[in-house]
Amino acid sequence: MSTWKDYILIDDISEKLPKHSWEAIKKSYPEAYAEAKKNGSVEGEGLRWKKRSLKHIDRVIVHQTAGGDDPYATSRYHIRPNHVSPYGMPGIGYHFYIPKLPKVDSKQRIFVFQVNPLENLTWHTKGCNTTGVGVVCGGSFYHPQWRGGKENPTSSQMKAVSGIWMYLKEMFNLTDRGLYGHFQFGKAACPGQKLEEWVQRTRMAAPSEFSEDHWEDIQFALQELGFDPGPLDGVYGPRTRGALQEFEELYKAWGMTVDGYWDDVTKDVLELVWAAHKNDLMLPTLPEGYGANTEKEFE
Repeated sequence: MSTWKDYILIDDISEKLPKHSWEAIKKSYPEAYAEAKKNGSVEGEGLRWKKRSLKHIDRVIVHQTAGGDDPYATSRYHIRPNHVSPYGMPGIGYHFYIPKLPKVDSKQRIFVFQVNPLENLTWHTKGCNTTGVGVVCGGSFYHPQWRGGKENPTSSQMKAVSGIWMYLKEMFNLTDRGLYGHFQFGKAACPGQKLEEWVQRTRMAAPSEFSEDHWEDIQFALQELGFDPGPLDGVYGPRTRGALQEFEELYKAWGMTVDGYWDDVTKDVLELVWAAHKNDLMLPTLPEGYGANTEKEFE
């Protein structure tokens, strides 16, 4: 059985990357420097990543740079005034970086750059920085919701992102439910369609029960089963309700009410149909006594 050691090698370049400097901000961005000084940000140590306890890590979040393919250039962008911080960031905002054309060893294992210690609480996903590990792929990837992406991640990147996920999953004892894409936290086109699909397939492979706490999982299953819930945004809206209603209509013989609302019967049937779909199996025979009008509970 393959492990992460068959896929990747970790190359720690965190100390080599450009770091934030108030002197550089003062020279190149005097207005940002003046505002920061007015707010007291220049005093003391200035911008530093906070440290965090690794015992709280519960997720890995995949990103794309949406631009170039150079961790040094990405770091230089992050340390100057940018869309995250008007004063710049302490350093590159991720923990691991996967270039488009990575270096490989004689066993075809891919070098993944570690660009921050895992103890650093970097700024990559709002609301998740304390507990999340940020993994970014260099490139500008296609997604139908973003015109800027013209390419897809390379096969090497796909192999590397699988490997780093296996590595972190093992390190922090995570299940596949611990894997996320930036799109699940409000950045719709990140990390691009191909990686989005990979994230969702990986998450859905985990043994789980569908619930209203994870509408993006329900949406993904409905989409894979041939229905149209709209964007995989985790929001129960009109299109998701419509897709759910179509699902209920198709499988109403199993006792569902065709109304597009989530209840225990719909949940059980979706899990049954999804399990059969994932494993390329036929649906089991309808249990005796079941039907659209039966009051018997689904077992």
